[in-house]
Amino acid sequence: MTNDNPMIPVLQLSTDAQHIDQLLRRLRLDPVDTALNLGDRAKQSADVLAILSDVAKRGDAAVVDVARKFDDPNFSADQIRITPGEMHEAAHRVPTDQLAAIRHAIAQLREYQSHMMPRPKPPLMRDGVELGMRFTPLDSVGLHVPGGKAAYPSSLIHLAVPAQVAGVKKIVAVSPPSKYGRSDLMLATYLELGLTEVFRAGGAAAIGAMAFGTTTIPRVDKIVGPGNTYVQLAKRFLAGGVGVDGFLGPSEILTLADQVLKELDRQTALLSRSTAITKALNESSAIIIDPSMDKLIDLANRFAAEHVNLQTRDNDTVLTKLTHAGAIFVGPHSPVAAGDYVAGPSHCLPTNTTARFSSGISVYEFLKRSSVAKYTEQGLSKDSAAIIALANAEHLDAHAASIKIRTANLVPSPSGRGLG
Repeated sequence: MTNDNPMIPVLQLSTDAQHIDQLLRRLRLDPVDTALNLGDRAKQSADVLAILSDVAKRGDAAVVDVARKFDDPNFSADQIRITPGEMHEAAHRVPTDQLAAIRHAIAQLREYQSHMMPRPKPPLMRDGVELGMRFTPLDSVGLHVPGGKAAYPSSLIHLAVPAQVAGVKKIVAVSPPSKYGRSDLMLATYLELGLTEVFRAGGAAAIGAMAFGTTTIPRVDKIVGPGNTYVQLAKRFLAGGVGVDGFLGPSEILTLADQVLKELDRQTALLSRSTAITKALNESSAIIIDPSMDKLIDLANRFAAEHVNLQTRDNDTVLTKLTHAGAIFVGPHSPVAAGDYVAGPSHCLPTNTTARFSSGISVYEFLKRSSVAKYTEQGLSKDSAAIIALANAEHLDAHAASIKIRTANLVPSPSGRGLG
């Protein structure tokens, strides 16, 4: 390991493999701990299950108790629902440039998500058979917008717009009753999006409220949105009883570049959060060097980061080889910040290397696929012998009978003999 820069470890891919593997293990969700609630997950899982159980039993009262503990000691049940009047009053207090930026972001996300909306394909036609697929929107979704450390109206936009474009009829949004969740800009963004089912609730309690329904917060069919480990565990525990998205935890970025060290030194010193940035760079980051770009790309695919930034001499070639990433930003004029706010794709993305098997929020997250099969008598007759043979092999004689009844004496046999 090279220690020329105390701000961030500088590793050699060829000699520091053990250190690099440690970084990867720290980032990746341990499947045993996560699935079986062992190790560090045990206490977190127990806390989440206790909150979910309390919300299931006591509804709004449990939501209020959690809010008083973590956000506002004076919170009450009558503050859970955010009224249109509150939104309008807040909008009048928001600076005009911020409102303009919110509208700009909404418009560009709507444009992109509409462009990506799947279009029906012509059905596959066989002799006497028509096979297709259709997309239909979910009836209701719940959006969890974090608000513990800052106000995130951008996350609200990046969740709500794809759902709206998909055609979801009922959109429920929650954010904690912290000073950030109560911010004028958050309330104004609800208004700009045209949302009416909006509530003050956060963390695992909010996830439980949207899954079970309370007196104030409606039950939904699917819950999406970023949040801390407790939010993500709550979604995992409830999966199956309610739809959920992927693991959208604390943010991360991987950069494939020819030179970054000098820029880290120069820019960090100029930023307001330089102390926190330096800590993150020193304790949770590294620069990894190798003469082979292909080996570095392979490593990037193992990390499967939420954000990947390409700043190489041949970005197009690197892009074709990069297979695992939540979102990819190509070239010196494509900062992650553009994607976080106004570009169009949602910034709500899989973290902790889960981009290996999951994708970020998009219009697809709010659509269901249904296959459609339409047989004529002749088409069913052609397939009947194979269906009956397989049904009999699986001892499902009712399946076989459903074919025989429909085809009667029209059933052919591969051998020329009747199937009787």
